[in-house]
Amino acid sequence: MFKSNYVRVNFMLPRDVYSALKSLIPERKRSQIVTNLLQSEIRKREQELFKIAKSVEKDSALNAEMKDWNTTIHDGLGETEWK
Repeated sequence: MFKSNYVRVNFMLPRDVYSALKSLIPERKRSQIVTNLLQSEIRKREQELFKIAKSVEKDSALNAEMKDWNTTIHDGLGETEWK
């Protein structure tokens, strides 16, 4: 029985990867292995995005340009709903 914070997903794998998964990883361990691999990849990508964001914060030319854009904050338009 699945816990309530789990969801069933459906995705494609190359046939040879699926065969290796079935033959090398016990049936009751497959979800945990896939979860661990995905969590590792997600953490790696989040760290990369964080590094990029930090470098953008330090970009003086970009910060100067963004400062110019701040003049539009009080342009009087307010929130507009487009229909």
